Amino acid sequence: MGIKFLLFLPFLEIIFFILFGDLLGFINTIIIIITTGIFGLRLLFPGNKLESIKEIGVEPLNWLCNRLAGIFLLIPGNLLHNQFKGST
Repeated sequence: MGIKFLLFLPFLEIIFFILFGDLLGFINTIIIIITTGIFGLRLLFPGNKLESIKEIGVEPLNWLCNRLAGIFLLIPGNLLHNQFKGST
């Protein structure tokens, strides 16, 4: 079941983009996509590099989860965004 779901996931995301675009409007959908991309960049590249290096040594799992969440937020997909939004 896993591989079939992974192959079906891009089509499902396109359908959700169309539905959200129809429900919210084109401009609002684009604004939401850009906003999640900005949040993803913020998680991926924090402002203070020294604190980020210290965080790797203290809590490596938290550091890794923040980086993965940032990558997933950069990918424009509503399903991935909704699944990993709570882990940050």
